[in-house]
Amino acid sequence: MKSEDIWIDSTVNESLWSKGKFNIPSRIRVRATRFSDGVVEVTLPEAAAAGSVREQLAERRERPPRSRS
Repeated sequence: MKSEDIWIDSTVNESLWSKGKFNIPSRIRVRATRFSDGVVEVTLPEAAAAGSVREQLAERRERPPRSRS
């Protein structure tokens, strides 16, 4: 998946650092998804069921802003 833009989910980062700086896990299972615009998103398989971070950001942008009354 050659790409210039790679999004790494925060859950992946937390699992890499879970054992500290010097005791990194020897293996970690991830799911990489390439989108049509060339961006690759890396998530944990369990977190992928909740939905893509890119999809969640797109939904937030599409929602009208809340009124502050």
